[in-house]
Parts: sequence; structure tokens; C-alpha cells
Amino acid sequence: MKLRLVERTTGRDHNTFPKVSVTSKGTIYINSKAVELMDAKKEPRVSIFQDEEDSQKWFIHLSEHGYIKLKIKDPKKDSSAQLYMSDIAKKITESFHHLGTKSLKFKLLESIEYESKKYYPLEVIKESIEMEIPDPNGRL
Repeated sequence: MKLRLVERTTGRDHNTFPKVSVTSKGTIYINSKAVELMDAKKEPRVSIFQDEEDSQKWFIHLSEHGYIKLKIKDPKKDSSAQLYMSDIAKKITESFHHLGTKSLKFKLLESIEYESKKYYPLEVIKESIEMEIPDPNGRL
């Protein structure tokens, strides 16, 4: 006998990888796997960076000087975090021309080093983007 693990393909894989979700109302959700990947201890402060050369590349940076504290919901039960930054959320969703009311979702990748600091890249999950594409045969 030779057993092989069957991978799940349902939509319930939300906590199997580090993920960040950005809502149209300005809430940024960071799941427990992402908090763990960033090794977020002692409530660090969060800053969001955008690549000037590619407007769809976004990064999370943790430091003592960010603009909002990364507060863990309940360290004993749920180590996910939630931030409310409507101005930043709007800039992120607009950079992808996201029009939907559903969250724009990102996979949080391993940190990269830039100018001797750690930055965590956000890789968009393309299936989460909702765009209105005009009908090429429609009226102008």
C-alpha cells in the first residue's frame, strides 16, 4: 500500500497560508499564519510600502515607528490581527482597479531585505480581484 495526502480544493483554505485581506471599507485583516510569519511580538507598529516602479507591489514593514500598532485579537485563542486604515486600504484596492465589495486578498511572502530592513511582500490572489471590464461592442 502507498498512501498520498489528498489536498483540499474548497474555499475553506483561508488559514493554510499567510494571508492579508483588504476590504473596501478600510479594514486590513492579517491571519494567524501571517502574524506568525512576521514574528510579530510586543505589538510592533505597521507601515505599508508601495514600490514606486510597480504600483501593484505592496509590502508590510514592522518597526517601532510605524503608523499603527499590530494588535493580536486574542493571543490565547486567535493570533490574527485587524487594522483599520481606510486611506491605505483605498490606495491598495485602487492600484488593482478593484471595484468589488469583497476583500482583495494577498498571500504574505517571506521577508526580503531592503536597506537593511525586513519587508514582507504581498502577492495578490488574482481570483479575489473584481473589475468592471467594459463591453468592447457596447456604447461609448
